[in-house]
Amino acid sequence: MNKKGVITVVLISAFLLICITGCVAQKEKNVATEKINKFNTQSLSATIDIPEGFVEGEPVTSNTLVELYKGTAGINLSRAYTGNNDSLNEYVRDSKEKFEDDTLSFMEFKFVDTDGLKYEGKEKQAIAFEALQGNYVKKFWVVYIPGDNYVFEITCYSEKDEFDSLSDKFNEAIKSFKIIK
Repeated sequence: MNKKGVITVVLISAFLLICITGCVAQKEKNVATEKINKFNTQSLSATIDIPEGFVEGEPVTSNTLVELYKGTAGINLSRAYTGNNDSLNEYVRDSKEKFEDDTLSFMEFKFVDTDGLKYEGKEKQAIAFEALQGNYVKKFWVVYIPGDNYVFEITCYSEKDEFDSLSDKFNEAIKSFKIIK
């Protein structure tokens, strides 16, 4: 093969290598984009800031957007599709019934006041309850925020005895809530 033929083969090889590498890189980029948009499949997501002392954990369900922990305490941000027909009042009513029906293996369940919970916005609603779960009485705050056919739920919980000491951290996370479109 003459010098001109060798140069042609090298150029063609380089061109093919660039094309193949570009295709692989694009495929990897798409996979990463799919992971980033995991919770944006319905074009609406949300986020909260991680309060000091809390660490991010793996989401438990496909509706869980953020799962944060500090010892036995936690903050969970989730999203539920409601469609156009359900109002926030209906959704909260159904949610309260779900808690009362013992779907989470609660014992000695009771609703309590939302004392200490600070949230703003006329579209938000909240409930609080205490329940025996396992060997511990836990306290829960659940804040409901509507958004385009969805309801976002921020659930804050800890053992009842430590709840008040964590309420500022819980309120900090709730206040940082943002909808991402």
